[in-house]
Amino acid sequence: VVTALQGHVLLESNSSNSALLGVVTAPQGRVLLQTYISNRALLKVVTALQGYVLLECYSSNSALLGVVTAPQGYVLLECYSSNNALLEVVTAPRGYVLLECYSSNSALLEVVTALQGYVLLECYSSNSALLG
Repeated sequence: VVTALQGHVLLESNSSNSALLGVVTAPQGRVLLQTYISNRALLKVVTALQGYVLLECYSSNSALLGVVTAPQGYVLLECYSSNNALLEVVTAPRGYVLLECYSSNSALLEVVTALQGYVLLECYSSNSALLG
């Protein structure tokens, strides 16, 4: 965790080759993530509209599993909530980041595994959602 100002969480994970995960900016309560693997951006949160989070995906492979695809290489993830925002990527092919975000009383962002290029991150918030 690099820094946390005004409720925003800035995360950065480094490998021997390049940065894997970095929060670019977080205007208006949104968290913008950008992933670099093999010096190439793979996943970037662009914007969030009407309960959806729009992700831009750069890859020769197909879109992530369990998500609704959008034109021009964009991936549309459904963001839903009970008390707080909840975003989930169930699984990911090789080279993608496996993310899971859920909430009970407080926001919880967790990357389950860190095998073969996956990033292991865990972020807790005491009283508000991180995403959405």
